[in-house]
Amino acid sequence: MTTSSEFDIDTAAIHAWFETMHKHVSDVNFTAATPLFDKDAVGFGTYEDVIVSRDNIIAQQWRSVWSKIEKFAFKMDQLKLDVSSDRCFAYGVVPWGSTGFHQDQTPYDRPGRATIVFRRAMPSDPWLAIHSHFSLNQNVPQLSYGDRPEMV
Repeated sequence: MTTSSEFDIDTAAIHAWFETMHKHVSDVNFTAATPLFDKDAVGFGTYEDVIVSRDNIIAQQWRSVWSKIEKFAFKMDQLKLDVSSDRCFAYGVVPWGSTGFHQDQTPYDRPGRATIVFRRAMPSDPWLAIHSHFSLNQNVPQLSYGDRPEMV
């Protein structure tokens, strides 16, 4: 059975994962974000079918969005999460916001929500995302035309 202090430790680690991911999205830093995901992770999004493997998530999702938006941030005060009793499986559900850009470069609010499923072999290991679902809220334009450089 998980103790209150173990749950607090796990909760803090998941919060840190989301804060770290936020920083990497904001910095357009694919390289730094990669280790947060299991190599066999699967994902999908607003208009993406199931994407199999971390490399494909990066290629088909991250690279088509991160450099096109600004001010990405998870709304951490609304994060909902749970951790399994063996402390090796967890999920987090959280809304997020960002700024998108129309073709004429006028900005628009680009809110959405995410679900991340985590796994680790032992409670002492770091959490790795094994599934991600990022989707836009209804009536939000799918495409953004920002142009920020990738961090290398």
